[in-house]
Amino acid sequence: MDDVFYQSWSNTNNLHPVGAAVTLVLATLLVLVPRRWMFAPLFAACLIPAGQRIVVGGFDFDVLRIMLAVGWARAMWTPGIVLRLGRLDLAFIAWCLVSLIAAAYSDRPGGVVRQLGSAYDALGSYFLLRMILPDRKALLTAGIALAVLALPTVVAMLIENRNGMNPFAFLGGVPQYTPWRDGRLRAQGPFSHPILAGCFWAAALGVIVPVIFHRAHLRNWMILGAVASVMIVVFCASSTPVMAVFVGFVFACTFYWRHFAPMAKVVLPVGLISLHFLMDKPVWHLMGRMNIVGGSTGWHRYVLFDQFVKHADEWFWAGSDLGTLHWDGYLIDVTNLYVVQGLHGGIVVILTFCAIILFAFFDVGEGLRQENRSDPASRRESIIVWGVAAMLAMHTLNYMAITYFGQTQLMWHFALAAAAACRVGDITQTVAEPRPALPVGLIRPVWEGVRAQ
Repeated sequence: MDDVFYQSWSNTNNLHPVGAAVTLVLATLLVLVPRRWMFAPLFAACLIPAGQRIVVGGFDFDVLRIMLAVGWARAMWTPGIVLRLGRLDLAFIAWCLVSLIAAAYSDRPGGVVRQLGSAYDALGSYFLLRMILPDRKALLTAGIALAVLALPTVVAMLIENRNGMNPFAFLGGVPQYTPWRDGRLRAQGPFSHPILAGCFWAAALGVIVPVIFHRAHLRNWMILGAVASVMIVVFCASSTPVMAVFVGFVFACTFYWRHFAPMAKVVLPVGLISLHFLMDKPVWHLMGRMNIVGGSTGWHRYVLFDQFVKHADEWFWAGSDLGTLHWDGYLIDVTNLYVVQGLHGGIVVILTFCAIILFAFFDVGEGLRQENRSDPASRRESIIVWGVAAMLAMHTLNYMAITYFGQTQLMWHFALAAAAACRVGDITQTVAEPRPALPVGLIRPVWEGVRAQ
């Protein structure tokens, strides 16, 4: 899926006048809006198909990459922005580095150039989001922005679902005619695949729903935004985002038992390991039984992961350039991000990626431990942290069935940045952390000092 997309649009200048105008407006807003509202133009850029791009020096810049460059330019010009590095940040940097080193030693055509682009996307979006997400209060602003953007998106998806034609097709990057499967139209809107659209808006529920409990005057609008997000998932007609919504619903139902989360860290792994030895098939065989909306390819995903484990000798130490086709004649589409990590860089890349997930959940756990159970405001704030935990769980499970690319990666990096923000104290008081601080907004103070001399 990923390869087909990039082969179709890489190294191609394709910027429609409408796309150019919208990009210019969003970039201007990204510079002018208050820091806490920088989420809005960034998320709005996700509603422009990734096929809208320009090529500079052999490097592709889609709209989101252009917005990241503008966002970093503003961050470097704004004094007072301080980024405190934590274990999650260091793990993220390590994962990008080992992935780049693995690409340099591989024989994949254009592997280094593509990995440089991926590193730009990952480091640029994650650390930009870290800077504009200093605490949990900013998560409420992000939830409001996503709820507002969900409304026009669901209208476009509804039109696509009824007419079978994508309203964003004139911009390129998405097909004109909506794909069918088992008698269902799979709407995708501006996203590169229906599953990616569904995963994006399923995860968005993790920050939209908590706003309902914190902003009473916006409650009706936030409920409307949450319903719109769920409807987008329905229009996508894909099992993976539906399962993600189900996971989010389970998290919502277990909020009052959140204090048993440390116990779940032990029970869930032990339960999965026990199932693995008690079942006739390996525990990942459960993926083959998932068929929620009909026409699902759960069996393909099971076979892919099963063959990945059986052929560990090919990829374990340094990845593999042999691909997956020789494992089974039908394993062309590698719909599992963990498998992709192993194929691209071996066990080291897998471990660093899993460390990112682990440290993100640890940060969420620290946020939950800061709750004052006798304070109603503190309990409401835990809803925000629990929503971030739900987002992380959705992404972690989604990666067993899909490899993110395009705009949906921004939602994954947002979830990680939100997890790091959960370590900060409550909404009303920021707790100083004894960690290395990087003063990002350096250019403007330095320039003013030079000009003064």
